[in-house]
Amino acid sequence: MHYTGGGDGLTSPGTASASSHPARSRAGSTGSIVRSQRTLRTIFLDRMHLKHQDKSTYVAISRYYDIYSSSASTMRTHQHRRGSGVAEDCRHVKFSEAQLSLCASPEPLLMDGHSPEVEDLETAGKQERTYSVLDRAFMLASRIVERGKQLVDLVGTEVRDGFDCLDGKWKPDFSLLGGGFSDPVDVSGGTRSLLPFLLDGGELPQKLKELCAATMEVLMAQPVVSEVEAPAKVFGDIHGQLRDLLLLFHFYGRPGQEEATDDVPVSYVFNGDWVDRGHHQLEVVTFLFALKVVYPDLVWLNRGNHEDVHQNTKTTAQGGIGFNRACEEHFGREVGNEIFISFHGVFHWLPLAARIESHILVLHGGLGEGKWTLDQLRSVQRPLTSDDLMSTLDGTVYNILWSDPLSHNDSNSKMPHMSFGVHRSHRSKHASIMKVFGRDITERFCKTEGLALIVRSHQFKSPGKGYEVMHDGWLMRVFSARNYNGRVPNDGGMLLIGRSEESPSTLLVRPQVIERLHRQVSSMILPPEFEPYCPRGHLMNIERPRMDTCMPRFPWGIWHEDERLECARCGQEDLQKECYFHCRGCGTKPETCYDLCLACASVLVPGRGDDELAAAIPVVPSSPAAADDLLDASDSEYSEDSCLAEAAQQAAKSSPQLSGALMASEEAPGAATADATFAPPPRRADDAAASAYRQPSAG
Repeated sequence: MHYTGGGDGLTSPGTASASSHPARSRAGSTGSIVRSQRTLRTIFLDRMHLKHQDKSTYVAISRYYDIYSSSASTMRTHQHRRGSGVAEDCRHVKFSEAQLSLCASPEPLLMDGHSPEVEDLETAGKQERTYSVLDRAFMLASRIVERGKQLVDLVGTEVRDGFDCLDGKWKPDFSLLGGGFSDPVDVSGGTRSLLPFLLDGGELPQKLKELCAATMEVLMAQPVVSEVEAPAKVFGDIHGQLRDLLLLFHFYGRPGQEEATDDVPVSYVFNGDWVDRGHHQLEVVTFLFALKVVYPDLVWLNRGNHEDVHQNTKTTAQGGIGFNRACEEHFGREVGNEIFISFHGVFHWLPLAARIESHILVLHGGLGEGKWTLDQLRSVQRPLTSDDLMSTLDGTVYNILWSDPLSHNDSNSKMPHMSFGVHRSHRSKHASIMKVFGRDITERFCKTEGLALIVRSHQFKSPGKGYEVMHDGWLMRVFSARNYNGRVPNDGGMLLIGRSEESPSTLLVRPQVIERLHRQVSSMILPPEFEPYCPRGHLMNIERPRMDTCMPRFPWGIWHEDERLECARCGQEDLQKECYFHCRGCGTKPETCYDLCLACASVLVPGRGDDELAAAIPVVPSSPAAADDLLDASDSEYSEDSCLAEAAQQAAKSSPQLSGALMASEEAPGAATADATFAPPPRRADDAAASAYRQPSAG
């Protein structure tokens, strides 16, 4: 069939526009219209086939994914399933039946041409060699990597014994390693710290500062857009869940594993969001920094939206374990603040994207409006502080860290235009800067930049497979933390990128997954006596799901993508589609509203046993006025120094009595002190009426 037309407007020979075709202006011409529409649909499908056939010559997505269960040591292989690992908007994606091969590629040179073992460095030290600061830090990083390998082996032993648990409840038994290692150290907040083990004791703050300085030196010598060679593995959000990272290393391989064999070295891309909310944030980022120092041309680090001072302090202010709080719990306020600043000095130099073999672009958030180019991104000057993110490239950098893709759902199926183009973000903070982008934006950007696939992270799906194919195969999402925040029923995943055995010039992407712990947390219904309170002390109310009604005569009655709600603690989106808790006292303004999913609300209620108590919110203001100042401080746009100072002042003003009012189960991000007591605010007269609305219906 021959057809003419360019862009998105395709016309068939003999088919004119609606305004000029005579058959469209006469009654009784329905058959002609239907035939014309069918012709256009056929042309569209042919065009889609040609586009994806051209795309698959560079990058193909395997029809299968691998999955390991921590309760069994055998790997299973399954086909993708629509609605779980494949989004509903993937109607024309063509999956590959080919087998993946880790083909040989030029082996990248590491620092000094190889990766010296710890013993080599010690021998050199005995020869009275004078080390520079970077050399000493490199020796420290090598020791951390060796200790990390031992943790991977420890997790492997637990798997063989049939043991599994959430990261927040993990109590590793170091006696399994031998060598007389001491057990993990409890720090303030109930976290079991593995830092003394990773850093081999000694002056921990000084060692962390030396590691940060060495990592910064490596990053400063590399570009803002990393060029990565295949084979490669791409990891998504980790959020301090160290055990999940170790499980992925155990089941699918870790950096440097090929050194003992003749196998091809594999590149590792860690796509941001290593901190906030999890129990082992410092351990995760310390391990990744050490891997970067030891393998500078194999390990690649991308910046995420949580590698940001404002986001860390906001997470703490909302009741989670922000990175600033994690540092204070390990080292105290003064030293913890120094460590916090040292790590952020490295975050400012992190690359913003990584390009794999010139055809796959990996970035944390998304494309935003998609009007930027890779050359423009390469021109960005670092360091990039938190205050620079929104202004650099007119908000492009901010969208690279924050923006989300539009996905198919019941709402935009009735309004197809909502799946295309650029729209205002549903996220409350800086919605005028953040954008959501449709599949046409993804396809246009890929064609302009010579790409075949965009890989992003930033969002999880509940329940989800740890990955998702979107936008007709032009976009993939990967999320590595399973059972996110200890409550979300999602798997953890990564992407293995190798070459097709049938066509070595074609990159083949295959998801690899670790199965979640099977826990029903998203669909539970709370008993009537459960009464969660927001950080300001307001009694929260349970809300029924919002039904998206379609009324052609009253289109304003339909809720749109930008009206989606998200949990203030774990970040779960689309709360309005199910029962959730809403604080009416905090209002509905984006800067003050406070909503919780049922899982997070369940840990903020009284009535638990003393052995299960945990303080969910570390900083609770002593008055509503102080709470207003705290929330405003977490969302305002000012310098990092003032942000840190404000967080310290608010921590000093916190009320211990009111802190005990918010309780958590042992799976919560923090743990309470032994003398924590529940002291709920006095019930108001209207609370009794609100309690009648607390229990949702079964539907």
